[in-house]
Amino acid sequence: MYIRYQHARNAALVLGVTGLLAYCCSQESAPPTPPPSSFVAGPVAAPAAPPAPVASATPAATPPAAGDLARELLVIQRASHQATPNEKVKDALSGYPWKVNLYEETGDNQYDRLKIDKNRDDRWDDSWTFKGGRWEKEGGYAWTGSGWTGPDGQPVAAAATRQ
Repeated sequence: MYIRYQHARNAALVLGVTGLLAYCCSQESAPPTPPPSSFVAGPVAAPAAPPAPVASATPAATPPAAGDLARELLVIQRASHQATPNEKVKDALSGYPWKVNLYEETGDNQYDRLKIDKNRDDRWDDSWTFKGGRWEKEGGYAWTGSGWTGPDGQPVAAAATRQ
């Protein structure tokens, strides 16, 4: 008698799970919303239009753009995650306007280098290296934790970065 009860219970359980899965799969799901185009604290609204492509320029000649600061914060947050020794992460921010590849090359748990393709045209627009406990860009720019400093060590002013 007890064995028959177990069989009936198991059959009911299998039928219930199968029915639940069939019901869930038959429901139309809303299309996924794209991730935000920049890091924003608090509730995030999906952008109304795709962001305009960023013109590539030589980093040595052009200071970091003020509008890129929020995206750079997002890149630095991702690059601050623990790395596996000798790991390469392709498109670390998939779904975002920027393509970011991370490289760990020294055998520790810190990413050492990253490349950014700001408009996903398969050409690297920016390259950063982790030296002396901070991120540095080509041209002598260094990340201070809240913004970039220029080659002279002075903070890069937002007004000076607009062109």
